[in-house]
Amino acid sequence: MVSKLEENLPSPLFSRIKKNLGHDNKLFLVGGSVRDLLLKRPSSDYDFLLEGDVFTFAHQLSRELNCTFSFNEVLLTASLETKWGIMDIVRARKEIYEYPGAMPRVYPASWQEDLQRRDFTINTLALPLTTQGWGEVIDLFGGYKDLGNRRIKILHKQSFQDDPTRIMRGLRLKNRLNFLWEPETLRCVQRDAHYLQNVSPARRLKEWLLLCQEPEFAQCLQELNFLGVWLYYFGEIEYCREIVSWLSNIRRQAVDEGLRLEFLMLLGLLYHQPAQLKFIREYWGLSKKDYYDLDRILQLLPEILLLYRQGRRKAYGLLQSLTVEGAYFVYQLVTKPEKCQSLAWRDFYAKIDLTRMPLKGQDLLKLGVQPGPNLGYILKQLEQYFWEEMFYSREEGLALARQLIKEDNT
Repeated sequence: MVSKLEENLPSPLFSRIKKNLGHDNKLFLVGGSVRDLLLKRPSSDYDFLLEGDVFTFAHQLSRELNCTFSFNEVLLTASLETKWGIMDIVRARKEIYEYPGAMPRVYPASWQEDLQRRDFTINTLALPLTTQGWGEVIDLFGGYKDLGNRRIKILHKQSFQDDPTRIMRGLRLKNRLNFLWEPETLRCVQRDAHYLQNVSPARRLKEWLLLCQEPEFAQCLQELNFLGVWLYYFGEIEYCREIVSWLSNIRRQAVDEGLRLEFLMLLGLLYHQPAQLKFIREYWGLSKKDYYDLDRILQLLPEILLLYRQGRRKAYGLLQSLTVEGAYFVYQLVTKPEKCQSLAWRDFYAKIDLTRMPLKGQDLLKLGVQPGPNLGYILKQLEQYFWEEMFYSREEGLALARQLIKEDNT
């Protein structure tokens, strides 16, 4: 088994790890890294468990690999950005939760204790790495069997109470791998979903970012609703199957455009429920900028859609004030690209960029207007006239500017 796993691992990376390992440290490839290797799924992230000094080991390894690393002294974790992918190293530890949903207190422990505190059995598999090479896969909790049976199973019945975000993690894994819930685990999901209200807004928002990266985005949201988890995660935002399906289609197209999926998908959920933005701002801890951008889009959408359907130029002026995700959302509302390819997204966005008021302040300066409030006033008038389609070309705009200047001087 091990030799087959090694074929899918970047040998230059691991040969350098062995070189820096030393005889006092116990190091294991763990969790999703081993799981995905056994499932023959591609991966560029590597999770390691170290029974030893994480900071010193990561520092030495970063010098050997000529890469940067970060260290979290509270959680005893290090992360290295290597040319082979992200390498995360966690100190073998145990965790104590003061109440359901609290961040744990972390203490150094043995590697066996560390595997025991993990979320699902399929994430407890460990592959030891020594200075002599790879060992055999270690399976203390039946993870290999559950992997073969394609099921998501927690290690103990209080797992979701300790960390309710494990519900979200399990949901993503289940749909990504096309697994099933182990029956007792499913009962615990439904029993403990309400503890999601206990976690911090930042952790709820992080789960949304991860959820939006999942190709099975729609299935995850549908299951959140089916299992009764939706209320505790989304609060007052109502579930709508049609909206979720529509957003799933948008998401697939938006991935290729490099858009912020978490922003775009949230905009879609709020489109028919704009009043819930204030709630979700607090519940998920949205940044001030994202809140402002979402609020502006939701307020301007009715006017933009009306102006666009009337063929009014002003629609493009309002679109220019939105984020690119806001413009993309409007594009999806006013076109049906799956049925009609007459206006592609990039053509739509290019038209927004090209439809700009052709005059600037320097044009008025050349016409003799002195710097000051009057210049700004005339420019604002011209901009209003442009969006109201009272002139089209730069030449027509200059002629109108001369007229305004003449009227202002009389």
